[in-house]
Amino acid sequence: MPKQYGEVLANPIQREILKKWDEMCKREREIDYLIVNGDAVDGTSPAEEGKYQSISDTDEQVNAAAELVSNINCDKILVTYGSKYHTKENPNLDEAFAKEVGASKHDYEISFQPKTLDDVFHLAHNIGISFSSWVYRTTPIAKELVAALLNEKELHSYKCVIRSHAH
Repeated sequence: MPKQYGEVLANPIQREILKKWDEMCKREREIDYLIVNGDAVDGTSPAEEGKYQSISDTDEQVNAAAELVSNINCDKILVTYGSKYHTKENPNLDEAFAKEVGASKHDYEISFQPKTLDDVFHLAHNIGISFSSWVYRTTPIAKELVAALLNEKELHSYKCVIRSHAH
């Protein structure tokens, strides 16, 4: 949340987070890739009916998030789409955000190879979970890693798998 966006003023906690954000933006100078791994905006917040949102207008949320990202000096921006709970399918606010910040890639999942490494990275926002039985019963992130290993001949040998959280 910017310090002020339109008529909306950031609350004290948001201002403290913004202070740390600004410090990080000034400190980090040479960033090859900025990864925004979904949920760049709150969206409509249907469960709370928008009750706890600073900005309820979704277009303004996209603009505010883009304003914050514009403070980061980076070569490329990669955006994965987040939870449909936040962004909904139509319009996809993560896609609108990606276009607003000029993301070089944006989708539900992204595979990319950093220009300075031989390794392939795989990005996706959420970790799929299942309530049905699976032979390997463990944490959702461990299942993602096992699936990446099992599929490496057909896809890539991923050296880095990035996920945000399970739903």
